[in-house]
Amino acid sequence: MVYMAANNDLNIFAIQNIKQMMHVGSNEKLNLIIFLAEENPATGKNYAKIIKIEKDRQFTIKTINNTQLADSGDPKTLVQFCNNTIAQFPADHYALIFWNHGTGPLDPSSGRTLCISEIFEFDYGLLKNPSYLPVLSNFQALEKKPIQKGVCFDEVTGNFLKEKDLDFALKMICKEGLSNNKFDIIGFDTCLMAMVEVMYIVKNYAHFMVASQEVERGTGWNYKKALSLFETTGPAPLELGKHIVNAYAKTYHFTNDYTLSCIDLSVAQKLETNLTKLASLLAKGLSSNPQAVAQLLRTSRYKHYCIHFDEPDYIDLENFLRNLLRNVAHVAFSNSLESSEFKKSLSEIVTEGLELIKTIVVANKVGKLFDKAKGISIYFPEYVLHKSYKKSQFSTHTGWLSIIQQFLNA
Repeated sequence: MVYMAANNDLNIFAIQNIKQMMHVGSNEKLNLIIFLAEENPATGKNYAKIIKIEKDRQFTIKTINNTQLADSGDPKTLVQFCNNTIAQFPADHYALIFWNHGTGPLDPSSGRTLCISEIFEFDYGLLKNPSYLPVLSNFQALEKKPIQKGVCFDEVTGNFLKEKDLDFALKMICKEGLSNNKFDIIGFDTCLMAMVEVMYIVKNYAHFMVASQEVERGTGWNYKKALSLFETTGPAPLELGKHIVNAYAKTYHFTNDYTLSCIDLSVAQKLETNLTKLASLLAKGLSSNPQAVAQLLRTSRYKHYCIHFDEPDYIDLENFLRNLLRNVAHVAFSNSLESSEFKKSLSEIVTEGLELIKTIVVANKVGKLFDKAKGISIYFPEYVLHKSYKKSQFSTHTGWLSIIQQFLNA
């Protein structure tokens, strides 16, 4: 299932992606079903189509003219699409792909806008690629049109899927549609979603997650490459997840700034427990020795030493932990025994975390600009806490929010 929230500035890329899907299409191993939300140019209102993609053709199963029912930013729309599709097309394995913008754990604010130039970069590689030529002529007209950025943003209604909406929708689908089972894969053909905060939600509803640490270009995944396995075999979920990552790398190998990873969600709880222990230790250190521990964190997440992304407060978790492990040797408390115990405990926790990241990220492909990025990010602002982060389940349940607040206060 591909949930294409195309009622926004990405609409021109939806047609191209559907054409790519038609190179493979549904067969005895695959049912490929799309929810496509768009604006009706005649009425200016929402409408949506449920489409079955077949080899070299597409078949519209249903058209939805009700604006509310076609609102891609309403969690009930997602639930209805998935539950109906699962009932109509039963299968051994299920994957759900979100196609749209993405903001990680932060909700967009009225002051945050996105121009298409932020997600689609002209370079010689794309210009030489004939499969993308149909969309290039539309670029100039859209470049100056700002919109708010969100997960599955709907430009007509102004709605988008916040963290709580995503949690609600996936919970209902797994309970009702999947009979208390999980998706095999939940993928994000969106920006900035390969984060522990997103993983914290998705782990309850899927076995694997495929997402990008960095922004994606507007052209997104190449679905001809991503689905090519189904032309010859019925891949296992892990095999498919790894293949999607490799296909993405083949699509953007000529660029420097792409990222995509496949995350094994069965290990997610162990990593979250590790980060909870780290947060507890750092909280204790920031309370007793605020300047020394704050300096350790500041140096370890500093943008010139730690991989960060288009949203500069999103940093590569592995890189950050590795910096902590290296920099803790220089920490000095007034109490030498307390200092020694802090260094020992932090080294043990961080070493465990680094090993867990190796296990949890089962596939990771990056351009040379992000050659040290290891497939999963975390939010750690340098100056100001985004107010929406206070609503993040990960941040409150693990103590990560408290660490950030103590760090910024120090």
